[in-house]
Amino acid sequence: MELKQRIERLKTVQSDGNVHPCPRCGFRVVHTRTALSRLADVYICDQCGMDEALRAENGHELRLDDWNYGAALAELETEGPDESCLTCAHRDVCLQRGLALFLLFIQPGRYEEVESAKESLDISAQCDHYKAEKKGV
Repeated sequence: MELKQRIERLKTVQSDGNVHPCPRCGFRVVHTRTALSRLADVYICDQCGMDEALRAENGHELRLDDWNYGAALAELETEGPDESCLTCAHRDVCLQRGLALFLLFIQPGRYEEVESAKESLDISAQCDHYKAEKKGV
């Protein structure tokens, strides 16, 4: 899916009656009665709407990948694999993860959930010992 389509999908979210950050600048609050972008069918804040109008008049429009939302999507796509328990070489022998499994599932008697938790439990937010798995070994 191209960037313009991904940005335009925000319009359905924006029409939920709540306020949302502007996808162009990322800061100001957007209501569904504010400016409609000239580059994508999505609402932007009034200040960005004015800036778009001035840029269009002078022929200096921003590209969609210069928008805050576009840059964030590009960054997510270029990041490498997530550093999580699920991609760590220590996953099966990690003491912190084993303790978490014990305290969360075994001690309270949730035995039927242990196998599923072994496959999906990620406590990497508290871990400083991540080591990427070697592929093809």
